[in-house]
Amino acid sequence: MAVPQQDIRVTKTHKALAGTLINLLEKKMFQKITVNDICQNAMVSRSTSYLHFEDKYQLFLFCLQTEKEQLKEVAKGKGPRELLHSVLVTVKEREKAYRNLLMADIDMELLQMFQTQFHIFFLEIIAESEAQGAELPGPIPMLA
Repeated sequence: MAVPQQDIRVTKTHKALAGTLINLLEKKMFQKITVNDICQNAMVSRSTSYLHFEDKYQLFLFCLQTEKEQLKEVAKGKGPRELLHSVLVTVKEREKAYRNLLMADIDMELLQMFQTQFHIFFLEIIAESEAQGAELPGPIPMLA
């Protein structure tokens, strides 16, 4: 069964909002970013934003899921060391955004979302490696 193609306008709106949130995270803490800030910088109306995402947390979850998919593409054909190196390089490239996200005024909901998405990412990548015949030094949940 073919996967239905998403409307290009929806895709563009999601990319604009997500990209704007990531850019704003380079400049200020997540807690200080408002939906209005995101909408103004993305040039998307507030009502349109709410049609796509319930709040900035849901938008952030979308960003994490997108990041996870991009990292999966980078991870293809790489061993565990190269994979970890790639993830760390990506984190280093966005160091300011991650710092503004995780270091200031810790928001447990945000931290939990971040941790869950990356844990799922590593579980999937390690399980895929094992399925392709890689010998793992321990159980998948522990490695993830």
